[in-house]
Formats: sequence, C-alpha cells, structure tokens
Amino acid sequence: MIRHFQATDSVATMTSTLKDDGAIIIDHLLDEEVIDRFNDDLRDEFDRQGHLFQCNFNGYKTLRIGAVTKHSSQFPTLLAHPRILDIADAILKPHCEVYQVGSTTAIEILPGEAAQVLHADDTCYPSHLLAFEAQISVLWALDDFTENNGATQVVMRQDRPANEADYDKAPIQKAVMPKGSAVI
Repeated sequence: MIRHFQATDSVATMTSTLKDDGAIIIDHLLDEEVIDRFNDDLRDEFDRQGHLFQCNFNGYKTLRIGAVTKHSSQFPTLLAHPRILDIADAILKPHCEVYQVGSTTAIEILPGEAAQVLHADDTCYPSHLLAFEAQISVLWALDDFTENNGATQVVMRQDRPANEADYDKAPIQKAVMPKGSAVI
C-alpha cells in the first residue's frame, strides 16, 4: 500500500518511507485553483498537439504534451514546491552537487484507454548498478486519480522484479489520490 502524507508531515519521515517503499503520496499539496489554472493553460496545447505522441506504448486514447514549462505560468509552482524540493534534496543531494529536471510532460488519459505497460522510469540509466537513487519522479494529480480513470500503477520497492521483463508479474498498487496531490 502506498503511504499517504500531508504537506505538513515531517520531510524526514516522508523521505525515509520513500527510500524504504519506493513511493509515497502527499495529499492536497496544491490548491485545486492552482491546478485548475494549470489545466486551463495547457488545454489549447493538448488540443493542438496532444495526439502527436499516441503509439502502442503511450496509448491511442491519451494526449501528451512535453516542455510544459513554456505552456503555463503555474508550472514553477509545481516544479519548485518546497516539499518536493526538500524531498528531492534529501534523496539526491547526498550523491551530487546539482540535479536537474529530466522531463516535463503532461498527460491526459481519455475514457476507454487501456492501462500502460508497467515499466521502470529509470531504465535509460544503469541505475541497477548504483547503490543510490539516480532520479526521482513526481507525478501531480491534475484531476482526481481514481481506480476508474487510470490512477498511476506503482510497483513498490519490495515487489520490484530483478529485470524489467518481469514487471507484468509484479503486484501493483494504484496511486489513488485527490486533485492537487503528488506521488513520488
């Protein structure tokens, strides 16, 4: 089960749980009004180019846009949220002087979309050779993530298979969370 936290909870506790379990959820990290403005800013871009990334892996009833930084003035609020930065610093900074954002993608899953194939987000790095985390992923709930609308599926650290080919056999948890929350 993915543990849920509040923004006011201890960063040390959240970080420790993230290290142990491989995922946490922070509920109601941003006000719905901020998320609504962010979504409004992205709407035209979703409609204009969201379909360009449809494929077997991404799905054919899913819209995606990249380089979200240039499409919304709200983006810095998500990117530089103090709790997210505190956790990123705690996980990454012991192993580097500087870290960077690798991807800024927004995804809109449309009705009828099948679940995406389970995969590790860090397969582009030889992270299995490292004794520490080389990256973290933060997924913001731009609407409620529910069982019915495609809540992100997570394989917890203790259930992670030795190789990616076995992910389809691993038990999954769904990151069910309210709009304005984040799963890390």
